[in-house]
Amino acid sequence: MKNIRALVDTKLVERLNHVDNLTKIIFKAVGLEPQKHLLWVVRERRTLTILTQDSILATRIRLEQKSIIQYLRAHSDLLIDTIQVRMTMPKSARMEKRRETYTLTKSNAQTISSIAEGIEDKELRESLLRIAAQSNSKKY
Repeated sequence: MKNIRALVDTKLVERLNHVDNLTKIIFKAVGLEPQKHLLWVVRERRTLTILTQDSILATRIRLEQKSIIQYLRAHSDLLIDTIQVRMTMPKSARMEKRRETYTLTKSNAQTISSIAEGIEDKELRESLLRIAAQSNSKKY
C-alpha cells in the first residue's frame, strides 16, 4: 500500500501553501483577523486577485491598495503591480417550501360526499368520505 504523501502532488501542496501565505500577508497588511473574514487570494504574474464575500472588506482593500502593495514588497519577495478585488456571492440558505393550508367548507364537503357516492372504487370512495367528514376539524 502506498504512503499517503506519495499520492499527494508536491506542486499542489506548494501552491496551496503559497496561497495560504499570501492570504495571511493580506490579512496582516489590512489589519484584520482571519477568523472573522473570508478571503481568497489568486496570483497571476504581477497581479494579485482577492476574492471576498464582504462588500465592506472589498471596499477597504480597494482603498488601501497602494499600502497593501508596499507591504507585500516589504514583507515578501513578490513583485505585485496591481490588486484586483472581486466579490463572490455568499451561499444562500435554502428557502423552505411553504405549504399552503386550505380549509374545506361545508358546501365543498357535501359536494365531495355526493361525488364519492357515485364512485365504484371502494378505496377512493372511502378516502373522499373521510376527507369530507373531517372538513370541520382539519386544514388541507
